[in-house]
Amino acid sequence: MRSEGESADDEFKKTLSALRAVVTGHDALEVLARVAFAMFMRIAGLARDPTRKGVEVWHVEILQALAASAPRRTNDGRTDYAGPAQASIDLLEDNGQAYRKTWLRKLTADPVADDRLELISLLRDWTMAIRGSRHVHQTEEFSRALTAAVDITFRQEHHCSPDDFVTVLLEAIATLERRMRSHLQWMKSWMRKRSGIAMIKAFTQPLDPDVAAFIEADLLPTALKGA
Repeated sequence: MRSEGESADDEFKKTLSALRAVVTGHDALEVLARVAFAMFMRIAGLARDPTRKGVEVWHVEILQALAASAPRRTNDGRTDYAGPAQASIDLLEDNGQAYRKTWLRKLTADPVADDRLELISLLRDWTMAIRGSRHVHQTEEFSRALTAAVDITFRQEHHCSPDDFVTVLLEAIATLERRMRSHLQWMKSWMRKRSGIAMIKAFTQPLDPDVAAFIEADLLPTALKGA
């Protein structure tokens, strides 16, 4: 187990070094913006690969720290930032997986101390996981600032304004949330009735008359049909 922890520590240091090289070797703001967009896409449920956890807020925070650790490189306008951005995402995920296992190198022969280490490790993982909790206005402000910073290159690569892209994405999310709230309210209107008959009546009440009649004819007791 300790050897696994040592290997994880080596992997953590190696991926962090590689990540720093990718970020500081390019225009860090361009890379950061694209990784942040990937995070927003994951939050919206539009991630390309559902088998991977995807970008979390704490991933973006690591990139922010790395970006601030060196002077910003000048954007030459010819670099395709999709490659460095994807490399950063892959390295961030590998780095996070390695970090979660580094506690194993501290294991001792004391089972009580080892149990404490494992508990601390779990708490650390949970803390990383809930770092994604943010106020909506903070997420919107962050996305607006990033879109303004990469407006020119985004237009060149995708032929649209990043600000427009974020606006459409946020509006889509807001629309889905409104529809979900409305749907849940409708479900509560009939699911909380005291009898099955009352539930069916409440369920069919907002529906098209022909559809309501079809459902009631199939579900209501014979004596109540058409009542």
